[in-house]
Amino acid sequence: MATDTTNEAGSTWRKWVSENPMGAALIAGFAATNMATICGTWLHGIGLPDLNWPLTNGALLLPKQSVVSQFWAGGILHFFNGIIFAVMYALVVHSKLRFLPNSSGGNIAKGMVYGILLALFSGLFMVPYVYYPHSGAGFLSLGFGFKTVLAVVVWHLIYGFFLGSVYNPKNRD
Repeated sequence: MATDTTNEAGSTWRKWVSENPMGAALIAGFAATNMATICGTWLHGIGLPDLNWPLTNGALLLPKQSVVSQFWAGGILHFFNGIIFAVMYALVVHSKLRFLPNSSGGNIAKGMVYGILLALFSGLFMVPYVYYPHSGAGFLSLGFGFKTVLAVVVWHLIYGFFLGSVYNPKNRD
């Protein structure tokens, strides 16, 4: 009779995350940022505008450089930000979300709650005042239309889903 190693592997990972929160946060931040970034460039597949945050960051950082330079510089900043937000989540926010359990599903929900908070920050501040000032983005970036606002929320929910999936500690005794 074959044994099911899926639960054993998941339990081993969750134990490691519990014992190594900083390392787990770094891995989770990279994974979550990568998955959300990939999905963000494919949002047109579900009728939403694509979100290319690496290129957007790069255009802000290096406005007079080539698109290739902008993409790589923006990508480095974008991934650095995604990892830092994951570290903040793991070390500060995760433990504050006590209304959700530290089960696998509860940790995914915690990550998605965090994703919604980041989406609010993005829509209220980053998009209208940093990335596209004087463009009419307005409150929650609604000036760009509901589909853009929804795309920002979807992007951050994907980030939160993968953040909570990977940063998945066990309950503390």
